[in-house]
This record gives sequence, structure tokens and C-alpha cells, in this order.
Amino acid sequence: MTTSPRLLVRENEPFAVAGEHGGKPWRVEFILDKTSDARSVRLAGKITEGGQTLAAPVLVGKLGEQLGVKVGDDLRVAMVVRQD
Repeated sequence: MTTSPRLLVRENEPFAVAGEHGGKPWRVEFILDKTSDARSVRLAGKITEGGQTLAAPVLVGKLGEQLGVKVGDDLRVAMVVRQD
């Protein structure tokens, strides 16, 4: 099942999305920072499944562009950061 939640987050405050897949709980946590380029952002995160850390990605990209990470064959996380 693919979901596309929308979150309103604040800079330097952690946010998370969690669920279950194949009977295992998963969680994606990130912290959003601006970079020295006002049009870019940095997302530092942790992806866990069943309490085990699978990855600790750091994503950097421009506002409005898709940022993503793939972990193994089953887990893909993608997001678009917009400034309101």
C-alpha cells in the first residue's frame, strides 16, 4: 500500500511517519534544516523497521523537488519540501 501523507513541519524540529508493512512496524524520522542556499534544504533522518535501524540518510535538495531514498528492495521514502 502506498500512502502520501502531508505534514506541516518546522525547521530543526523532528517529525516522523510510522506504519506497518508485512507484519513489521516501521518508522521514518527526519529533521529539516535550511542550507546556506536559501532555496535548498537538508533532511537528516533515521529509518527503522521492527526497532532496528535500517538507514540514516541525509538528503539535500532544492525546495519543490523530490528527495528520496531506497532501502533494500521493499522500502522507498520520497518527499517534496515546500515553503509556505
